[in-house]
Order: sequence, then structure tokens, then C-alpha cells
Amino acid sequence: MATNNVEHTKTAASSPCCDAVNTPIVVHCDGAGCGPNNQGSGIAWIQPITKQQHVERIDGLTNNQAEYHAFISALKSLPNGSVAHVYTDSQLMWSHFIGKYRVYSPELLDLLSQVHALIKEKNLTIDLEWVRREKNLAGKLL
Repeated sequence: MATNNVEHTKTAASSPCCDAVNTPIVVHCDGAGCGPNNQGSGIAWIQPITKQQHVERIDGLTNNQAEYHAFISALKSLPNGSVAHVYTDSQLMWSHFIGKYRVYSPELLDLLSQVHALIKEKNLTIDLEWVRREKNLAGKLL
């Protein structure tokens, strides 16, 4: 499924993730599916306050799989015990996460399970919000 990975991560060295009162970390995440040649898919996330960002090319992903992979990558970057407000332009992923839509795809169900396991494992508090594509800062990285 995932081949030809190319990763790019930038971190602002002196920027704190959050203040002492657990102000939420703001993260925008986005994914893009592959073209007909099974290439060109990728994921991205950015924390606009700290300027930390990650871009990765993973060939062979559908758009929905890429959205989930971007969310998972963003969650992995958060320190244990963090509170985060995550923005996505994937209405489907957001609807799955909040329980509005049932997940029928076995692949997406597995990815959603990974999301929930990561949140539990890292003791994260996540508020996922759907935004229009033009408001998603991570989309500009893809």
C-alpha cells in the first residue's frame, strides 16, 4: 500500500507546544489521493503557532486513506497528555471520528481504530473540526 516514501519535517526549535494551562495545540492536517498511475498521494500537517510541519509522499493511497494517514501522523507528533484542536477538510473522516457516519470500508475502519488507539495510548484530548478546503493550512503544503 505505501511505497516510495519521501518525508520532510520542519521543527521550530524554541517554540513551546502549549502553555502551562494546557492551551490546545492547533494542528491542520490534509491528505491527497494518488492519480491513475498509483502515484502522487501524500500527507501533510502543520502547527501554525510553532511552525512545525510534516510533508510525506506515500504512493498508492486513496484520498480518504491519505486523510487518515495525515491525522495519524499529526497525532504521533503530539507530546503525551496533550490537548489539541485539529482541523481537517475531510468531511468523511470528521463524520467517522464523531460517530455521525458509520465506517463501511475495512481499510478506513482499521485507520480509525489506529486513531482511537493512539489517542488512548498517548492520553490525548482531541477536538477534530471540519473546515472548508481553503481554510485548511496543511493543504497548501501538498
